[in-house]
Amino acid sequence: MPATKILRMNAEIDVVVFDSLEQITTYVLEEQQDWFEDEIRAVRKLLKPGQTVLDIGANLGVYSLSMAKVVSDTGRVIAFEPASKTATLLKQSARLNGFNHLEVDDRGVGALSGEAILSLNSLPELNQILEQPAAEIDDSLDSELIKLTSLDEWASSQANLDTISFIKLDAEGQEINVIAGAHQLLSTHSPLILYEVKHGTTMHLELVDAFEKIGYSSYRLIPGPLLLTAFDRNTADNFLLNLFCCNEETAQRLERDGFLARQTPSDSPLITTEFYDWQLGLEKFPYAIQLGTAWLEHCHGRPPDPVHKALTLHALSNNQEERPSTRIQALEQCVEILKEACTTYRGPIHLASLARGALALGQRDLAGEALRSLIGAIPHMNSDDFQEPFLSPCSRFDAIDPSDSLQAWLMAAALEAHEINSSFSSFFNGSPNSENLQYALSLGFESPILERRLNLINRRFAPVEKQL
Repeated sequence: MPATKILRMNAEIDVVVFDSLEQITTYVLEEQQDWFEDEIRAVRKLLKPGQTVLDIGANLGVYSLSMAKVVSDTGRVIAFEPASKTATLLKQSARLNGFNHLEVDDRGVGALSGEAILSLNSLPELNQILEQPAAEIDDSLDSELIKLTSLDEWASSQANLDTISFIKLDAEGQEINVIAGAHQLLSTHSPLILYEVKHGTTMHLELVDAFEKIGYSSYRLIPGPLLLTAFDRNTADNFLLNLFCCNEETAQRLERDGFLARQTPSDSPLITTEFYDWQLGLEKFPYAIQLGTAWLEHCHGRPPDPVHKALTLHALSNNQEERPSTRIQALEQCVEILKEACTTYRGPIHLASLARGALALGQRDLAGEALRSLIGAIPHMNSDDFQEPFLSPCSRFDAIDPSDSLQAWLMAAALEAHEINSSFSSFFNGSPNSENLQYALSLGFESPILERRLNLINRRFAPVEKQL
């Protein structure tokens, strides 16, 4: 067994991982102190104590352990992980955290019970069940023989099985087979499902179709407010990895609970209020306090400004007392208004607001374009460019006082937002150039996440002679 270490996730869960920065989970947890997918935050919000949940393709357990924490010892987590080394570490993590209600099942999940060959990748997140017979598999392939079960067969073997509320499905290409072997369970329990829709660079929209055939509609996560909205396959960007799905009964319940909008924003009437209070949500932030007088003077006596409406809509999208459909629609309209303002080049400061809104909406490609343009414009900005109200491009900088270094503050915020959101992790950037990280840190605003990234890059890509 390779060397292992223990890392803390989300400030409350210990995870046993392989002790190598060439491992995705190890690197990401050191870098971000959590998993990189926004969906894990949504799962922690959606689940409740006492629920029974499944994790299919649990790997090292970032989801299993998070779910076990939320459902508590009155609930139950069944984690299916067929790779023996990985399953061993997950069992150690369960014991380490005292999660006796987290059960690790070392079988793979497919359409039927039986045996299969599991191809073992150097990155365990990419282990795959092979379709071809064992006799046709190259002897040099690193693999192991595993047992398979279907979810329907597994469920029939469980005495007094409680309602399964949630399933996380990440089976590296076996999702169709898992669905095929779970029709009875999905019909009986009506769980919410989180499934991986993108493997590598390929979108597998056939999974959306397969779920639709059994009455399960797909939804994507809006990461800012952590709400689910109907999936539109024409609007997926390059950063979409996962979708949720459920049947109509579960969708209605989640909508009542304030987590999901069955009506898409495009189907809803536009928010047409003429009352634009752009100060909503801004008034408590140090940068807005510093600039507030200039903003009010600039706005005094002028007609209502569409950008002010955009900022009002952004605040509305964060109001948890509003319906999910209203909050999502407000965010959609906010981004559209800001796109128009930036297209007509009303001034570079609106790029900051556009980046912030696009990130909240889950449009990371659009946010990246806005951030790159903003970073290029900041050196040429002067005090006049800060006279209109705007959103910080990075939420962490809402609480950071720019003092007399407003331009440096904005640059640091833009660089941090771009670094964090231009990829899922610096692990995937190959041998990255650390100059932007060093520049951002030199601007005088502490950034723990950028410091961790720079440290990890130096450790992972340090010249051999420095490692000796």
